[in-house]
Amino acid sequence: GLANITDTTFTNNRRYAAMFDDGSMNPVLARLSATGNGYDGVGLGYGAMAGTHTWEYTGIPYIVTGDETVDVGASLTVQPGTEVRFQQHAGLTSWGKLAALGTASQPITFTGQFTTPVAGWWDGISIKGSQSAPNNAGATFDYTTIEYGGGGYETANLYVNFSQVAVSHSAIRYSGGDGVYAFYGGAGSNIQSSQIVSNAGFGMRNGGYAVAVLLAANNWWGAATGPTITDS
Repeated sequence: GLANITDTTFTNNRRYAAMFDDGSMNPVLARLSATGNGYDGVGLGYGAMAGTHTWEYTGIPYIVTGDETVDVGASLTVQPGTEVRFQQHAGLTSWGKLAALGTASQPITFTGQFTTPVAGWWDGISIKGSQSAPNNAGATFDYTTIEYGGGGYETANLYVNFSQVAVSHSAIRYSGGDGVYAFYGGAGSNIQSSQIVSNAGFGMRNGGYAVAVLLAANNWWGAATGPTITDS
């Protein structure tokens, strides 16, 4: 189905301001407001996204209720100023291209949907490929906060497997596991000018399984002395 919702206010609904049970849909949303609803946001259910998708800045948050996946060859762009909240145990996995490019005045946030913040509330963001078909499109994050994830099997706010990520001017914090976990692959990944702090595990973890050098320069690790390096 198709949906185009703009210049709309949602009030006093029992559940979500708007709900898309099929998370693979690509609705066009803009200039929304919500008050007095069970959840003042746009709910997104489980879905596998094919083709080109955009999570527009709507004025209210997206609330992901099930696992969202970007298929091989597909792309997801998250617009500046967008806030994405995840219900407990939900997560985002990309086998395609993910671009979350905020600005200094309009940062992007990936966080949990909770009353009281809890580290590890949601699963986190996983960027994946395979040994035979590495995901060189990978993911790019700029002026983006990823927080309170790391609750899933991959135990990190940002998990990289046979893929590449580029992170700058961002915050990766309050994970229930690692801030960043590069398992296999990851050659060419670059994390710079960011804050990697207050994660329960490592700020950045190299899995040690044929992982190339990860570039991590000019970051703040929570101490003026810089990160502590632990051999694995």
